[in-house]
Amino acid sequence: MRLKKIFRINKNVSTGDKHDSLTHIKKVAINTILVGIILTIIIESYYVFIIVDMNLFDIITSVSLVSIVFLLGIAYVLEELEKTEKNLREAEYLQSLMKKQLEGKIRQRTNEVQTLLKQKDEFINQLGHDLKTPLTPLYNLIPILLKEVKNPEHKKILNILNRNVDYIKNLVNKTIELAKLNSSNTRFHLEKTNLYNEVKKSIELNKILFEHNNFEINNNISKNIYVKSDKLRMEELFTNLFSNSIKYSHKDGEITLDAKKKGKEIIISVKDNGLGLTDNQINHIFNEFYKADESRHNIDSSGLGMPICKRIIEHHGGRIWIESPGINKGSTVYFTLPRINTEDNNHIIEEIHLEIDNVLK
Repeated sequence: MRLKKIFRINKNVSTGDKHDSLTHIKKVAINTILVGIILTIIIESYYVFIIVDMNLFDIITSVSLVSIVFLLGIAYVLEELEKTEKNLREAEYLQSLMKKQLEGKIRQRTNEVQTLLKQKDEFINQLGHDLKTPLTPLYNLIPILLKEVKNPEHKKILNILNRNVDYIKNLVNKTIELAKLNSSNTRFHLEKTNLYNEVKKSIELNKILFEHNNFEINNNISKNIYVKSDKLRMEELFTNLFSNSIKYSHKDGEITLDAKKKGKEIIISVKDNGLGLTDNQINHIFNEFYKADESRHNIDSSGLGMPICKRIIEHHGGRIWIESPGINKGSTVYFTLPRINTEDNNHIIEEIHLEIDNVLK
């Protein structure tokens, strides 16, 4: 109760108004001194102009009166200063106490959130593995039945089943992958990588996908850009981005890849001329299981592709974002990777060669 009272009385002081308190003391001191000076002038003027014959008693009385005024003023200032310092100490103690209590609550809530997130990831991981077991025979047997069945109606039913089983399998795999990426135990193998070659490899891996959808791919990335990355994860990243661009584009589309150096980063862009995105869709695109409006009834979409891309880039210490001029105007995915400055390495190599030449001479 006492702490609450102190806080209520001194809330102006406890919220950073120490400067105002000190200013108040200075004003009191200045006013006291001015009053003392004015009284001194008045008293001395009185004795000089009115009482001509001043004896020793009059002088002592005059000096004593002025001294008393000054002493009273100083005493008042000291009292105000003591009160203010006391208030400041009490306010600082209260702030310190509240800060400790707040820090304790924040730590407690943080631990609770981390525990819940860990339980969520463990649950999703376990659920994914449990779902894989019954899916495996379905995934393997339905295609065999499709070859054996001759009845068109039965084939149609089996095709629907096969498509749904394939969707569930894809959803389970991506859910497990996302759970792994969310885990603090996941480690990436980062190494020096030629960005152009990695993109070229990813394009080759998805060649059938591009040809089937009649997509044109433009790799405008310079051949002398090197980044620090996990090569397997980068293949997964580009495959997800290519799949998304094709999924949300019309036939005969186009994808253009580019990269530029900026400080210690490389900014990579993957641009398409597809359906585009609204600002609202961009704000939610990295949310787990989110689907843009056009894809909500698309059985091929799990809503996990972009969240997986985000986790992959975050594990590289980079950033990822999307820009779009609007619906039917295409979109561009940007992400950053740590840059390896090959120019510095070339400079060192040149110096070594010069030293060798000098020795040989």
